[in-house]
Amino acid sequence: MAATDSSGNTDPTTATHTWSVEQDTTPPQTTITSAPPSTTSSTSASFSFSSSEAGSSFTCSVDGAPAQACTSPTAYSGLSAGSHTFSVAATDGAGNTDPTPATHTWTAGATTVVFSDNFSSGGFTAGGWQVQATNGGTATVVSGAVLPGDLGARLTSTSAEGSTASIRKSLGSRTSLTLEWDARVVSASSSQSFNLAKIYGSNGRVLSLVRSGSSGALSVQDTATTVAAGASVPTGQVVRLRLSVTNGTAGSVRLSVNGTEVFSRTMNLGTAALNSVRMGDDAKRRTLDYRVDNVVVTTP
Repeated sequence: MAATDSSGNTDPTTATHTWSVEQDTTPPQTTITSAPPSTTSSTSASFSFSSSEAGSSFTCSVDGAPAQACTSPTAYSGLSAGSHTFSVAATDGAGNTDPTPATHTWTAGATTVVFSDNFSSGGFTAGGWQVQATNGGTATVVSGAVLPGDLGARLTSTSAEGSTASIRKSLGSRTSLTLEWDARVVSASSSQSFNLAKIYGSNGRVLSLVRSGSSGALSVQDTATTVAAGASVPTGQVVRLRLSVTNGTAGSVRLSVNGTEVFSRTMNLGTAALNSVRMGDDAKRRTLDYRVDNVVVTTP
């Protein structure tokens, strides 16, 4: 800088000042301030997080998926049962990103196995099943019932008066339970619907999963209503079914077929404790050949 006076004389020794602008190259530190417990029955999760530098932005990821912009808190729902890892990284105003994102690993959808039976014992006694088979109905454990070379339950009944076949398992008192099994309908009358499974409470039947004989379409039935489930069990095919129930006048019912949830609804299931499950139909004169294997009952 040089000054010039009114006569046009300019300072021959220019005044100078030298300085430097320090560039911010220090990344922020990211901290998770709240997260789910290490093990939870919930399949939803919420996280809160912060940065050591005010004004930072964040990116989040679950299970190694591409990171997406996020804000605190951020939530996830419909997570699969099992282990999951959440990560979050802060980026400051200068564009520096935390090279070591904060992470949290937890197990979602954790359950307790109440009962399981793959019928490897060759019968129903070991599993504590109550067998109902009358007037030409049969309940047996046979090889290849559902899967080749594997023992499973075969339930058959006819159109004869009083013919029926089913197996029932007592479970103790529960407010929630999930019933999973491999199902295979070998044959069934096209004019009859029948129950693939029933769930009971202390006051009687609470819920039924019903298969249409004509189309194989599934429906869910409480004590007052029947609702289409939007899925089917085709004749001859092996299908893995998962029916989750929580009792209450606004109870919860969820159905998955081969790992895909197809039905979720609030239904009036009453307040009585859930206490047993039945595989097959105890109604009479149902012409069918129904197979069941790998039955598992869990609770949250």
